[in-house]
Amino acid sequence: MPHLQPPAVSWDGTTVDATPTDLFLDESGVERFDLPDHSTHAFEILVVARDVATDASASWRAEGAVKRGVGAASVAFVGSVSVTLIGRDLPAFALARFDVVADILTGALTLRVTGAVGTTIDWQAIGRLVRSV
Repeated sequence: MPHLQPPAVSWDGTTVDATPTDLFLDESGVERFDLPDHSTHAFEILVVARDVATDASASWRAEGAVKRGVGAASVAFVGSVSVTLIGRDLPAFALARFDVVADILTGALTLRVTGAVGTTIDWQAIGRLVRSV
């Protein structure tokens, strides 16, 4: 039976260097989008990033599906995930990245971003998801 997730799921975070960093559902940096056992989720995610000092910006869109059998290690994408760069200011966002990860360590659908050295970037994402369990 299909189940609609909340109308929107949001993630956020901040990077200050070029270290890959996970975005979280809460400000404390703890809550992830955990997948329940025996479920499949289709998702559409929009991401925006802004350099807080210069207002340089970038945005991406991701679409795909992820499933979980039993346990975190069973999390996997169904087919491939499409990540599209919508736009970015150069050179500020030349090396910035956004990735979607089927995280087998946490059992979550994880959004992972990479900023730039010496640059504080605010990241915001919103996703629409539908699941079948």
